[in-house]
Amino acid sequence: MECAFDAQNLISISLRKIQSSRTQRGGIKLHKNLLVTYVLRNARQFYMSKNLSQTQRTHHYEDVAAVRERHDYLELTGSLTELADDFYCNFTGVESDTWHCGAHQPIGQPAEVAHQDASACAMVSPSDSDLMVSEACWSCADKSSWELPIPNAQANQKTVLDLDTHVVTTVTNGYFHSDCCAQSKQPQGAQCYGKKRKMDTSYHIVDPEFYLPDFGPVPCKRMRTDEDSHSDSDQLDSTNISNLISVLGSGGLSEFLRSGVVKPCRLVRPVTQIPERSLVHQEGLPKLPVPPLKQTFERYLAALEPIVSEEELDHTRQLVEEFLKGGVGERLQKGLERRARKTENWLSEWWMQSAYLDCRMPVAVYTSPGVVLPRMNFHDRQGQMRFAAKLIAGVLDFKKMIDTDTLPIEYLSKKPLCMDQYYQILSSCRIPGPKRDTVVNHTIGKTPPTHITVVHNFQFFVLDVYNSDGTPLTVDQLYMQLEKIWNSSLQSNKEPVGILTSQHRNTWGKAYNNLIKDKTNKESVRAIQKSIFTVCLDAPMPKVSDELYQSRAAAQMLHGGGARWNSGNRWFDKTLQFIVGEDGTCGLVYEHAPAEGPPIVFLIDYVVKYIRRTEMVRSPMVPLAMPLKLRFNITPEVKRDIEKAKQNMNMMVHDLDVKVLMFSHFGKNVPKQHKLSPDAFVQIALQLAYFRMYNLCCSTYESASLRMFKYGRTDAIRATTVDSFKFVQAMQDPAKQNSERLVLLQNAVQTHKENTYNAIYGQAIDRHLLALKMLSIEDLTSMPEIFMDTSFAVAHHYNLSTSQVGSKTDCAMCFGPMVPDGYGVCYNPMDEHINIAITAFNSCEETHAAKFAQAVEDALLDMRALLEDTATAEQ
Repeated sequence: MECAFDAQNLISISLRKIQSSRTQRGGIKLHKNLLVTYVLRNARQFYMSKNLSQTQRTHHYEDVAAVRERHDYLELTGSLTELADDFYCNFTGVESDTWHCGAHQPIGQPAEVAHQDASACAMVSPSDSDLMVSEACWSCADKSSWELPIPNAQANQKTVLDLDTHVVTTVTNGYFHSDCCAQSKQPQGAQCYGKKRKMDTSYHIVDPEFYLPDFGPVPCKRMRTDEDSHSDSDQLDSTNISNLISVLGSGGLSEFLRSGVVKPCRLVRPVTQIPERSLVHQEGLPKLPVPPLKQTFERYLAALEPIVSEEELDHTRQLVEEFLKGGVGERLQKGLERRARKTENWLSEWWMQSAYLDCRMPVAVYTSPGVVLPRMNFHDRQGQMRFAAKLIAGVLDFKKMIDTDTLPIEYLSKKPLCMDQYYQILSSCRIPGPKRDTVVNHTIGKTPPTHITVVHNFQFFVLDVYNSDGTPLTVDQLYMQLEKIWNSSLQSNKEPVGILTSQHRNTWGKAYNNLIKDKTNKESVRAIQKSIFTVCLDAPMPKVSDELYQSRAAAQMLHGGGARWNSGNRWFDKTLQFIVGEDGTCGLVYEHAPAEGPPIVFLIDYVVKYIRRTEMVRSPMVPLAMPLKLRFNITPEVKRDIEKAKQNMNMMVHDLDVKVLMFSHFGKNVPKQHKLSPDAFVQIALQLAYFRMYNLCCSTYESASLRMFKYGRTDAIRATTVDSFKFVQAMQDPAKQNSERLVLLQNAVQTHKENTYNAIYGQAIDRHLLALKMLSIEDLTSMPEIFMDTSFAVAHHYNLSTSQVGSKTDCAMCFGPMVPDGYGVCYNPMDEHINIAITAFNSCEETHAAKFAQAVEDALLDMRALLEDTATAEQ
């Protein structure tokens, strides 16, 4: 009886929570709602399985007895509360022009029927049916009604309740017809008319990511979109969820979670048990804080001091004072604080838009980073196929952790990090738009993708990587499938359709619309977009010296080498593209919008480790289908777009200047020996190198992770400080003693550490300034002068765009400069050496990647000499 009472309490709690979150939209709100629905369903099934019809009921169930006497019940579960852009519904029937009400009578005439109270209908008894059908209530205004043949319907009329949407449905003669969403205030006898539609008999489930057999919930993983907006009333706080979870685990209630209590629903794919810890961990993450307004502008003025003139700085001080005391700053700050209260993360949507989706520059070179793996020991087709097969198997093994939610949680300073980005990198793709792009994550669809795309000689293939029983193909099977692809794509005169994705985003948006006008082209593009990831089997590049090899390989990762080589062997909108060259050059390029570098590096380390320990084992000869070759119909208009893309890509290739410095003299061990931060040490070396080349300091950007906070992305560490400026001046001043220089170096490193700490804890300045600017734009008021100031422009013109990507693999990550006269610098500090990739544009006469690399090498050596000389002098 104690179990029954607990189950009844859970039902009551769950129904109240579902009702209170009825207006929510997607994201984590839907995630919580689905957890509640899951608890409700299991609690009810446990309750009814014990025939506890006489148990004391709460007020919510006072009409259940009467309801149960009227009908036998089938269970209708699993439906989306709202069909947002990134959710998919598989209603596949054909509309009829006939209109019926929700309580369709056997004679086919509409009849008045009252809405059932949703909470009363929750106590319906479980059916023995294997069928798990789903129905979505779009809105009462839509008046849509659906029907579906139910094979095992045994009565002429049954009543069904959708536990998620509260839709009460009458089943007549093996068909169901929905009322609109049940509303408690609907007057008795009110009619609800809906359009009748016939449905496909194979309709079982909307989305296996959301609806499970009764073993556990799968968290909702989705891309945040500009559609997401939540009011305070939408909030379902984490405390209540935690309380609900604790109730679920109390008493004897664990019994109703056992697999034998209820019959699993029929699913598109098997789902394993989901550990509770992932949900609890994600829900427990704090929100990104809004920094104090005065603090941000004090730090902003400090950041300007080494990079603007004294006159400009004085003018900016006046503007800051007006902004803070004139009321404008306070008004915008309060608006930002309101936004922070109403959203999961006040920054993530704005950052995704401003940094990526609104950016109209090509993703190749300008925003998509590349990663060069250590050179592989093969130079032929067989070696290329073997490595690619192992790589695919390794990524699928990594994907298993994503699918089962067993990915280990990462920590920084003993604090758990947001893992959401890991769930965005597979099966996702960027879609060009006329003014703003979008990102679609296809793992959320009706049937998550089970294929990858492989491109060879500019020809794309769909390669199914799972067997019919859901197990991944073995390395041997993958090798054989890749051989089939190679042999089917020997022609090298095919049009490089993929090169279209390297265009300026507005140009590509127009070309994209031209391309998908053709049905065959549209289906092929869709297959590429939905794939888990892409593997690019590249042709060998011209041989270069060992000294130039890493730089050439980095350029190949970023752009493919040009239209003549491998630039058409890409789909740059795809989030993950693994590149395997016939000459042993391997790596990847990734579209930056869904995730930052750390999840990509973690994936790389995992796959490289997998490849090293995996040997090809001959598998039993199981016949596998030939990989599907994707066809493109090249119209004259598409042909012109391709030719234009070739020309523009070749211009980008010639303009990009790349130098990879494999700094072998020492690694992060040296600064550690002297109790200095390795990251700060490298950053100060970059400052010294730039100052030596240009005799001035510049605005420097270093990315800092905000993953301590829910849905956190990045903020900026401003590496150019007053203390770094003093140090680089001292290094160029012969009158300064080494002891003085050492103190200044230590001060500069300490300041950088403090700025890094502030950034990762949400107290940096750049994203706060961005938010205040975005709010002023949204308010449609005049732009505050502080954002039109020369100093503001200088502060955001990052001549040095830098990032540390710490990987266990001896790889080098690279990306293009952020500004035309700047450098892109990415470094991977290893114990005994440092890999540093530097990029610049040849179109700027003042920048030169190789010269800057030499200056960085000299700066690192001089700083080590400074540490050693002063240490020797002290001894």
